[in-house]
Amino acid sequence: MSQFNRFITIGVLNTFIGYGLFVLFLREFLLSAALSNFLSYSIIIIFSYFIYGKFVFGNKKTKPFSSLLYLISFLFALSCNQIVLNIFLRMTPFPPEICQIFGMITYTIIFYYLNKKYVY
Repeated sequence: MSQFNRFITIGVLNTFIGYGLFVLFLREFLLSAALSNFLSYSIIIIFSYFIYGKFVFGNKKTKPFSSLLYLISFLFALSCNQIVLNIFLRMTPFPPEICQIFGMITYTIIFYYLNKKYVY
């Protein structure tokens, strides 16, 4: 299985957890789409760092500053996700749950590239 396919496979697990949390925060706690999105990603970031490092990028030993680079990559990809989410919320009739799907796609592509190039 290629590295990108492993990234996507692990990402599916993260997506189910993250999207479930997004909907929970949005519908049950009545938080805004942006805050629900931020909180859901923030909760799974630590789990993701270790699982991507071990199962996707095969790291036995982390690079210096890899956790900081991971955090910066995460924040950048999340910011792009938030921008796409807000664009879709403002410019389409779709509900937040659908708009977030487009944000997640953006996040995944950017986050994979940054992890491959800089973090691991």
